[in-house]
Formats: sequence, C-alpha cells, structure tokens
Amino acid sequence: MKLLMLVFDAALEDVVQVRLRQLGLEHWTKLERALGRGSRSQPLLNTHIWPGYHVVYFIKVDDFAPYRQAFQEMSQEFAHRGFRTFVLPLEEFI
Repeated sequence: MKLLMLVFDAALEDVVQVRLRQLGLEHWTKLERALGRGSRSQPLLNTHIWPGYHVVYFIKVDDFAPYRQAFQEMSQEFAHRGFRTFVLPLEEFI
C-alpha cells in the first residue's frame, strides 16, 4: 500500500478534483491552508506579500503504478503552481 500526498496551489483544486475522479480516486483526506515554499513555485504564505495557500491531499492506494503517468503529467502541467506528488509507504491501515 502507498499513501499519496498531493501538495498544490489551492487555485488548482477544482481541476485536481476532476482529475482524481477521472482516475477513480474518490476517497481522500484534505488539509486546507497549508503554507510553504517549494522549489518550483512562489511562496504561498497567505500574507499581503505572498498571498495564497496550498492544499494537501492524502490518498491511500494499493499500488501506485497505475497512477504514476497521470501524476507525472499533472506535475509537469502544473509545475508553475507547485503541484507535487509524494509517494510514501503505508505500512498499515486500521
């Protein structure tokens, strides 16, 4: 099992939601208003100087392989908005 952690500019959320549904990934946990600075985008710190914030989604999948290409494509398409997918081992799901 894997835990996907998606981090992206909140302005992309509607588009990401559509893509997740197209991939059949309809179950997730969302963290709103995450602040930070990535290597490929401007900081999103919800201030007057750095407005905006990130959204973080956690998604459990049995195998990442069927989704790899789709997430790589989203990463490239939305690189300027800081879209990142982190793939973490998920040891147990209770």
